[in-house]
Amino acid sequence: FLAVRGGADPRALEAAVRQAVRASDREIPIYDVATMAGRVSGSLSRPRFSTFLLGTFAGFALLLAAVGLYGLIAGSVGERTQEIGVRMALGAGRGQVLRLVVRQGMILAALGLLAGVLLAIWMTRWLASQLFSVGAADAAVFAAVALGADMAYIGTRFLATTEANVLDDYKQMIVDSSSDEVVYTSLFTGVKGN
Repeated sequence: FLAVRGGADPRALEAAVRQAVRASDREIPIYDVATMAGRVSGSLSRPRFSTFLLGTFAGFALLLAAVGLYGLIAGSVGERTQEIGVRMALGAGRGQVLRLVVRQGMILAALGLLAGVLLAIWMTRWLASQLFSVGAADAAVFAAVALGADMAYIGTRFLATTEANVLDDYKQMIVDSSSDEVVYTSLFTGVKGN
């Protein structure tokens, strides 16, 4: 194994290095010539791929968790439709109902965040062996994970509450409609659209 450091382009030095090696001994085979950047990149290709794969699966897991949370929250908000209707009949606005549901969700999100951070801190030794160029207790990593999970959770709260506020007649109209009922018109913008 021979490493050469030069100020010029590394590929330009290859011919000079080959000549110097052949001048000292013609029997030494010269093969697999590469730059140091190429060697380092090659040695990190497997961990880089593993990290990419882990990130992709983590993204899918977050998406599946958000869809599952949406279904769970939509069901729980749907069960409270009568309570929401009574509150609105007594004068509560849509904003007040939305704040009520989101506030209750924030309490659960805060408890989940606390449990997740405590578990992550407890697992920092294992995390340190899995991360490259990032400390296991890096505040930016904890903040990014916490914000990502919380935003997914709170977003499902907003969607479920907004859906619950829609009138039942409108929901039924959407279910019963078909593509034949779409009206194309240019009356509003001058552009044909629906």
